[in-house]
Amino acid sequence: MQTDTMTLKPEQINPEVFREYDIRGTVDKDLSPQFAYLLGRAYATLAKEHGKNRIGIGHDCRLSSPAYAEALGRGLSDEGIDVVHFGEGPTPQLYYSVFSRKLGGGIQVTGSHNPPDMNGFKILLGEKTLAGVAIQDLKARVLALVGKPPASPGKGTVTTESIRQQYIEELIANSKPFMGPRKLKVVVDAGNGVGGLIGPAVLRGL
Repeated sequence: MQTDTMTLKPEQINPEVFREYDIRGTVDKDLSPQFAYLLGRAYATLAKEHGKNRIGIGHDCRLSSPAYAEALGRGLSDEGIDVVHFGEGPTPQLYYSVFSRKLGGGIQVTGSHNPPDMNGFKILLGEKTLAGVAIQDLKARVLALVGKPPASPGKGTVTTESIRQQYIEELIANSKPFMGPRKLKVVVDAGNGVGGLIGPAVLRGL
């Protein structure tokens, strides 16, 4: 899929999507693959200033999330940053990926607890979550790139890696020593959320 980055104008970017702890807005109104691509490029400029490379990307199960994750990755790579796509999973899985692989940072595409017509981005630089002033700085970087060509088209590598099973096994290994002798019967309602890919498997393993 190709993203035409020149179609976005500054007035098409809603400044309200840049919240205190994440970026969040309405699909096809505030957010689009074009926006995600620009966000990837803007984040890349920040990562390079801090000497960070190899950025992990994950996404939840919202219908818009895979396209946003793909566009993010291309935005990063077009600014010369290497990208590792970890695919569908909950936000803690992406954090685990960044920490365990010692990556330069990560972005999770997720609308969190919000209605299905919303989506967003949770962002790590190194092992620190961006918030407050750092999110506003990212907004300024996004606006500054509108209409400008990327610095290094296609220069960054884009790879995929499956980490879900390793993450499940890690959760089981960390929790099992604290389990008592009683066996439990557990009912799980994941509420159509992506946690349903992880939670039941962990509970069965325990």
